[in-house]
Order: sequence, then structure tokens, then C-alpha cells
Amino acid sequence: MNKLIENVTVLILAGGKGSRMGTKTRKQYMEIKGKKVFEYSLDVFTQLIKDVVIITPENAATTRFGSIIKFSKKSRNDYIIIHDASRPFVNSDVILRLVRAVKKYPCAYPVIPINNSIAMDKGEFLERTPDRSNFRHVQTPQAFQKAWLMKALSNKKNHHIHIPEMIRMAGGKVKHIEGTPWLFKITRKPDIYAAEGYLEEIAGKVGIITDTKSILGNKIKERLEDSGIKIYSLSESNNVKLKETLTGNFDKVIQNIYNKEGRIDILVNTSEIVDYTPISKAGNKELKSILDVNLLGMFNLSKIVLKYMRKEGVIVNITDNYINKSIVNSGIYGISKAATEHLSKILASEFSKVGISVFTVCSHIANTHESEEIASKTAKIVTLCSTYNLSPLSGQTFEIQ
Repeated sequence: MNKLIENVTVLILAGGKGSRMGTKTRKQYMEIKGKKVFEYSLDVFTQLIKDVVIITPENAATTRFGSIIKFSKKSRNDYIIIHDASRPFVNSDVILRLVRAVKKYPCAYPVIPINNSIAMDKGEFLERTPDRSNFRHVQTPQAFQKAWLMKALSNKKNHHIHIPEMIRMAGGKVKHIEGTPWLFKITRKPDIYAAEGYLEEIAGKVGIITDTKSILGNKIKERLEDSGIKIYSLSESNNVKLKETLTGNFDKVIQNIYNKEGRIDILVNTSEIVDYTPISKAGNKELKSILDVNLLGMFNLSKIVLKYMRKEGVIVNITDNYINKSIVNSGIYGISKAATEHLSKILASEFSKVGISVFTVCSHIANTHESEEIASKTAKIVTLCSTYNLSPLSGQTFEIQ
């Protein structure tokens, strides 16, 4: 078990009435798939942070701000995270990025772009339509340096204002971080259906990654797990396990995963051997070694998974730009990378007949697997392919600069 984060207090606000839901049970205490709404976020926070407080109807103050002031004063920590219990699907990635950000700025919170048009009305008529690119959907959790939070809340005249705005008004810099569409708030009954859909269609998915020891593989694993997808890693070290696909040993491994979970939805091929031996100096042994992992392993594993993968399943193959100037002398490695992209397109064509999509994610730099920046961008695209129905784009190569 990882060491819990200290010097941070999490306040989960679960004392609201939730009148807009129109039910006797407060929305944060309603059950979704056998679990109360507030329990989803509670479970994530308690796995990461040592001091987590649930503010319930029994211990809450008369107002939301009153509750925040009451429990913030009790905290001996320097940082306060405030989370709305009616946003159940917070993930560890958002929390950890918030903790890092709030140590630099008085306040940090997640936002996502606004997709719909925004209208400003005057009475019953449209006054103007602002440019939505200047606006963001605000989410929780929101993190604060305690001293700045208490300073902002001390002005009771501003208690009708969004707390990060109060920090800004008090002279503090407020940092946005990237949120997630799954951090939606449960307010009305349709939101319950959306939550059930998320748990069934995304959080219930099972994925396989061939190698999670590299920066790239681990980053993809973290992103998919934060989306609620259960991940199995097939190798404990680079290239070792993937070679076993040639002997058929992986068929049993994949079958065991399927028998345990009852489904396989995602395969991400990340394993590779990097060998820049020039073609003029490479022999059959060197060529066979790199093709066994970078191409034949991918080919065999995709065929094995096909037997167990559900309709609307996704296969993502990771490669890099073998003709980029930085790796122009890529030798036998370049052969395998060129073949990877073409293999993906052929698999996409054939597998589409059974409802399976195949994508390639291609970086324009060498050493993709060990670049933190490229790993983050790649993980983002893999998660997009895995959580949205992009079947019309099957066969597509997503390029990363």
C-alpha cells in the first residue's frame, strides 16, 4: 500500500438536501449499482489522503459555507480539498494533480470545455451570445491553501460567490487543471441514468496492456484505471512475456482473464524492442528477434484476444514515426515500426466485420516509451479510443507531435 498523503484535509460535502432530485432520499445517499453515491468518491480519497472528513446532515452547519468554515478551522493541515459528494466519479489522477498545483498556487480546481452555446437573456429575449471558448465548466474537487481559504471566507458579504472567485478577489492566483467528463454532478434523475451508464459501459470494462514497466505503459495504465477500467498487465519487464505469444502460452493467460472477468474490451500493444542496427549489418537473427516482438507478437496477440473480445472492443497499437529525421537511421527497428502501422490498418479492415475497432497511436519522436510528455499525450488518446465509440474512425492513425 502506498503511503497516504499528509498535510491535506479533504472535506466531502454530503449534507445538502438535494431538492432538485425530487426524491425522499438525498441524492448523495441514493444507491447506484449497490453503492451510495458519496461512497464512490470517499473510496478514492481514502486510498490517497490520510485526513478525509464526511460532512453529513448530522454534523453540518446551517449553510454550505458554514460547514466549510467549521471543519476547515478544525483542520491542522495547510491544505484543504473540498469535494461535492454528488460528483461520485473523481479519480486519483485529478486528485494528485490538484495536490501538486495547490502547493504552488492559493487555489486549484478542475475544468472542462463548454460544448454547448451560451445565451445571455434579458427577460424572455436573447441579449447576446458570448464566445463559449472563453468559458469552462467548473468541477470539484477544489483545492485551497488553508490560509487563503480562511482569508476569503472571512468576508461574509461574498458568501454567495464561487470560492475560487473569492480567492481571486482577495488577490490570490487561481490555477485551472484539466478535468474529466466523468466528474459530472448528480442533480436530477437523468444524471442517475448517466451514472449507471458510466458504470456499465466504461467502469465495467476490462483492458489488457502488454507492458506497463515503461513510462508510456504505466501512464496508459493509470489513465485507463482512473476512467474506471480494470487493467491487466501481461509483462513484468519489457519484451519478456510478449515473446511467449509465439509458443501459444498467452492463449491460456487471456482465457483465464476472460473466465475471471467475463469480458475483454481493450487491448493496448505497448511492448517493443529498440534496435537501430543498420540493415546492412543486421543478420537474420537480429531481424527475427525484433520482428518477433514488435510485429509478430502484436499480430498473434491481436488474433488471440479477438476470440474473447466483446463487440465494440478496441485494439490500440503504439508505434512511432519511423521516417522522422530524429530516427532516420532506424535500421531494422524502422522496418518493424513501418509494418506496425500497416498491420493495424489490415486488422481494422478485417476485425470491423465483428465490431472490433483498431487504432494506431504514432509519436513523431524516438524513445516514445521513455518520454513523460509523449507518454501523457499517448495515454490521453488511448483513453479516448477506449471510452468513446470511435468505430467510424477504425484504422485511423493518431499522430502526436
